[in-house]
Amino acid sequence: MTPVPTGSGRKLLLRTMGNGPRLIFAHGTGLACDGFGPFLMALSVQFEVILCDLPGHGINWDWPEIGLAEVGDVLAEVVTAVDPVAGIFHSMSGVLAIRAALRQTFPLKAMIAYEPPLARDGADAHMAMADRQAMAARALRRQRRFTDPSVLAHRWAKQGLGGPQAGLLADSLLRRDGDDWVLRCSPKQESRIFGENESFDIWSAARDIDFPLAIMAGRRLDGKDYVARVAPDLAAAGGYDFLQFEGLGHLGLIEAPDRCATIALAWLQGVI
Repeated sequence: MTPVPTGSGRKLLLRTMGNGPRLIFAHGTGLACDGFGPFLMALSVQFEVILCDLPGHGINWDWPEIGLAEVGDVLAEVVTAVDPVAGIFHSMSGVLAIRAALRQTFPLKAMIAYEPPLARDGADAHMAMADRQAMAARALRRQRRFTDPSVLAHRWAKQGLGGPQAGLLADSLLRRDGDDWVLRCSPKQESRIFGENESFDIWSAARDIDFPLAIMAGRRLDGKDYVARVAPDLAAAGGYDFLQFEGLGHLGLIEAPDRCATIALAWLQGVI
């Protein structure tokens, strides 16, 4: 593990795998890099992959509680310090990376964001607030319902994420603490980050990023897919590539790691 100093006075721990040009990966809120192992291994065939657990998450779980803006500042500092050629950012880390790239010089030559919290530009403010509140409340419920790996695996298997994928999700959410399992991100920390998320109206702005950007998203087949409904608007914004994966959802990098890595590597090879 490599410690990287940040402006907060604390050091963020990073892990690496593979050889080649540097690529940094960061996960979404409440998760950790551990559950993305097969996806990251596939990337490491061509890159030295830098695994970045966000402050308060994964191997950096012992950070004091900080808000969304501070998490974004740390992520931006780490990307700048590592100086990778490319970055892949899942969920909320994608929003933070896009925002950082819009406000400062970023060392990346290309960036992929997998399902940064998606919404139409100009989304209704009341609906956006309700979404934030619902996600914040869900985070606080996780302590009661998500700290038994077998229960968690069974729960997700019923929703179609079974076998090894359910185990990977458990690895991404949970860590050992003596004889017990605890969440890799405290519910209070995750709730605060969700509650402060005002990441709407970034899609048109993302056209101003001065290096190639791809937005990747899943596309469920059950007729309840919100992403599929907003996809035409996101694709029409232009200025970046919008790629959808049939049959996958928000955890597509865990659900189908080889498939997602193959597309990600092909896209990166085409733009770097």
